[in-house]
Amino acid sequence: MKGRLLIAGVLAGLLAFFWGFVSHELIGLGESSMKGIPNEPAVLTALSDNIKESGFYFFPGAGMMDPNNGTKEQKEAAMKKWDEDFKKYPSGILVVKQPTGDSLPFTKLLMRQLLADILGGLIAALLLSLAVPSLPSFTGRVLFVATLGLFASLAIDVPYWNWYGFPTRYLLSALVDSVVGWGLAGVLLAVLIRPRL
Repeated sequence: MKGRLLIAGVLAGLLAFFWGFVSHELIGLGESSMKGIPNEPAVLTALSDNIKESGFYFFPGAGMMDPNNGTKEQKEAAMKKWDEDFKKYPSGILVVKQPTGDSLPFTKLLMRQLLADILGGLIAALLLSLAVPSLPSFTGRVLFVATLGLFASLAIDVPYWNWYGFPTRYLLSALVDSVVGWGLAGVLLAVLIRPRL
């Protein structure tokens, strides 16, 4: 059974990876909420001149992210300035992957995604194998795995939307992407992992 579970998990991960290709490259689901930056050369120059390390940036920050704000008075002053800046300036997040120019490591990124999907497939196979005694129907097993995709999106994408202002379109696209991808993997797992007769 362990060998069959391993094979099922790897195949489910490969199917989820293939769905990622379809959803991003053929359907464009992943990019449907993205926009280009207006006046990009000027913005890129400003970023290059001011941001010297990769990281997750929140703006306006107004000192809120300063680790030296230790006293109650410093924290209250930073909070007041933060509130004022939120009313006055644009707000958002900025993820800087590479602060200086570099080539895009596309193959490396694909391999990381493949590994993550295979690990996800193995986890889904394990969880389904534990739940399969109470899931005798094929549909129930598919829905179980699809619900894992729903859970992941609710746990990750909803906070991004809620706290960091990710667009609603991003949230909906990510939700559909996750549920459909793991639902398809669930079809495969439901065939391979069944209750013993």
